[in-house]
Amino acid sequence: MIPATSHYDATQTVNLTGVGTGDYLFEDGWWFRVSGDTAESFFPVPTGSACSGANGTVGWADVGNRGLFRAVNSLSLVSASPNTGRLVLTMAVTNLSAVNPLTISLFHGADLDVNGSAGTDNATLLVPNNYMRVTDTTTGFADYGTFTPAVNGYLVRPFAATTDVFGLLADTGLTNFDNTGLPASSFDFTGGYQWDRVIPANGTATVSVIITANTPLTASGVAVGGRVLTSEGRGVRGANVTITDERGVSHTVSTGVNGTFRFEDVQPGQTYVVNVRSRRFSYSPQVIQVNDNVADLQFVAGQ
Repeated sequence: MIPATSHYDATQTVNLTGVGTGDYLFEDGWWFRVSGDTAESFFPVPTGSACSGANGTVGWADVGNRGLFRAVNSLSLVSASPNTGRLVLTMAVTNLSAVNPLTISLFHGADLDVNGSAGTDNATLLVPNNYMRVTDTTTGFADYGTFTPAVNGYLVRPFAATTDVFGLLADTGLTNFDNTGLPASSFDFTGGYQWDRVIPANGTATVSVIITANTPLTASGVAVGGRVLTSEGRGVRGANVTITDERGVSHTVSTGVNGTFRFEDVQPGQTYVVNVRSRRFSYSPQVIQVNDNVADLQFVAGQ
């Protein structure tokens, strides 16, 4: 469930329960630093929110009222089996300037308490420098990572008021994550990732993190499928459908019987542009955010 906007404040306190014993996530949040800033800033109270089942968004029309960028944080929670969970958090930042690029650093931080216990966790880096695992000394684990775009660094520190990841991002100085803090044992985990981006005028940059409980965090993809239709709703066979990721990498398939198409192994946590090319009909491209399987994407001729 994504609460109403009025339920949000400018703190990092969260809860992630039902995925194991106790509360797995004590704190979680996003920070930013625009070129020229002397410190990082926590994303303030959002200006809007919406939810549908286990998916939701919170948004900022003008972050910090600085006239620099707007942002949307998308959330998706999936539990494939009892006492497991997969949480995908995607932050999309749009440059409000029609002229100037925006140089910005984005940070995500998480305070994980596997099995709801603080101080008894062990952490290790599974894939440099974007995939870490936190295990409890008894049982249970949580994975914390990101796949694309590549991070500029990670940081892990034991929980403490001013020197953990949250404290460093909240102080009055500049903080850059330097890929330190792992492995660590018998401690209270706080960790985070940093991305440095240059967003062109009117452009959008998207970054994602994935937190799992008692199920591995893997790069295995999801499926994106749907139908290509005439304006009367009949399927169009033999049209070429192309999906393009944030790096500009494209894949193309042809529609089959009834105008159906399907892409396999699509990387979740990204924004994609999907285009259709047909010799008989014209179609408008669609921009989609992929966090899980998409089965009902439709293209209608002339729309």
